[in-house]
Amino acid sequence: MDDVLMHDYNRLSEDGDDSDSSNRSIGQPPSFNEVLEKHGYTIKEEVGRGATGIVFLVTKGEKDQFVVKQMNSRDRKELATVKKEIEILMKLIHGYIVSYVDSFEDKQSGLFYIVMEYCTGGDLFKKMQTQKERGFFEEQQILDWFVQICLALQYIHENNVLHRDIRPQNVFLTEDGYINLGDFGSSIILERTKAYAASVVGAENYISPEVLQKKYNSKSDIWSLGWLLHDLCMLDVWSDSKRRWGAHASSFEGTPPHISERYSEELQELIGQMLSCDPKDRPSADEILAKPFLEDAVKRNKRIPEALEQKLIKSIRAFDEAYNKHYKEFEILVRHGDSSVCCDSAAGLGCFFHCLWCLFIINPEKGTKILDWFVQICLALQYIHENNVLHRDIRPQNVFLTEEGYINLGDFGCSKILERVDAYAASVVGASLYVSPEVYQKKYNSKRYTECTTNSHMQPILTPEASKTMEGH
Repeated sequence: MDDVLMHDYNRLSEDGDDSDSSNRSIGQPPSFNEVLEKHGYTIKEEVGRGATGIVFLVTKGEKDQFVVKQMNSRDRKELATVKKEIEILMKLIHGYIVSYVDSFEDKQSGLFYIVMEYCTGGDLFKKMQTQKERGFFEEQQILDWFVQICLALQYIHENNVLHRDIRPQNVFLTEDGYINLGDFGSSIILERTKAYAASVVGAENYISPEVLQKKYNSKSDIWSLGWLLHDLCMLDVWSDSKRRWGAHASSFEGTPPHISERYSEELQELIGQMLSCDPKDRPSADEILAKPFLEDAVKRNKRIPEALEQKLIKSIRAFDEAYNKHYKEFEILVRHGDSSVCCDSAAGLGCFFHCLWCLFIINPEKGTKILDWFVQICLALQYIHENNVLHRDIRPQNVFLTEEGYINLGDFGCSKILERVDAYAASVVGASLYVSPEVYQKKYNSKRYTECTTNSHMQPILTPEASKTMEGH
């Protein structure tokens, strides 16, 4: 059976190609770099290729990194495949799923480009290769990753989407080690909840029995995830291709694979259930997440990631100290002003906290000047939010000063125009030290207080206690 070779990124040959992908001759058309540059991207290197296209690491602006998947679109079938993947990516907005950013076509060369979120931690396949040399994964780590993938599957299955290619190479890791499920090139949207898919799609060692029978549903993804969970527990079997193939073949006959006794009985039992030959006997993602022994892991991974939360709380505490010190000056300044000042209490307010924190530390004796700058930035944000624009990269490097010392907000390279006032953005964009928690949850907007008087409008910022309440979020 042919393996589906294409992966979103960080996917090199499983056969151990040692060549440097960045130096590989990729035979791109003359317009390739021009097309990317036209859309603001600069190519850095090739990071993967397969049967359906090539994946590149690109940059936009000074530091923002993305991956671009280049795909053929010369005939109707190829174009339909590309558009299907884009449709699925745009439909799925979830904290544990790789985010769609943009797409565009080069009609001259017959190529289509899909821009996606870049996960700096690589893929689970490489993580497993590294760990194999060190020993085994602890159960808590396995359960955290497993629950994160289950949460992603729960979401896509609720949206009638089948992934159809669950395996380590298609599971990516963020900088802080959290999961992002990727590569939806083989996925399909079912017309209704109880519908079945029929195409034979998937990787040989992860494909379910019913796929070969050409009638399957979301339980096929559960089978593939069961084998991924097995591989995380049994790195020695996973890394031995003959043993791994034999175990998979035996499972088709109803013989579940052996799981090391270092792992709990509940985990061993769950793997057996997920690898049941009868799809009806397999638990759904909902049923898996409801397992009592997974309760703690589910609670941990449904909230804001701990690493991000700690950074946020530390920064807010530092800001709170400086803010309370200059509260009186700030209150006088706002009352003196005649304009309604808006604050972005979603994606931008966290950025303001960080900006002010940095400014106070740099020049604490000039609190009044800093507050002047703050209000000027707020006035700029009020204007762009009224026009349904999110800046998405508020930080000191993007705030400029005129000769007279007034603020000019700049660098709109990461900005986005929302279709309507109550719409949300989903891409993970922004500087790591200034990005807000809801950006990582991939659902954020600009909540504005434009209908209020100056004092009541600024109350969420003016009250010192308000910043303290942020620690609970």
